[in-house]
Amino acid sequence: MGFVEIDQHREALKGKLRDLDILRKALIAELDAINLYQSQILTLENEEAKKVLAHIMNEEKEHAAELLCVIKLLDEEEAKQLEKYLKAGKVDKCAEEH
Repeated sequence: MGFVEIDQHREALKGKLRDLDILRKALIAELDAINLYQSQILTLENEEAKKVLAHIMNEEKEHAAELLCVIKLLDEEEAKQLEKYLKAGKVDKCAEEH
């Protein structure tokens, strides 16, 4: 492998790591939004307002799932870990692993 090929590989890796960083930050933002909407729903009195925020919150959950799918495509190790715990099916099974 020549130096040019190594440099191109490094640039590709930097790009992939940069992409993963962006996607993970977007995932954090979606999860923060879910938490925000959940807390607002709990404090609202108006049922129509609660329904609207619940709908928006569920859209944020969909966005989080979509981001996880893309992250899994870019990070093989993270994909393996996610699959391992998703297959467990229960939180107590996941906790037993640690």
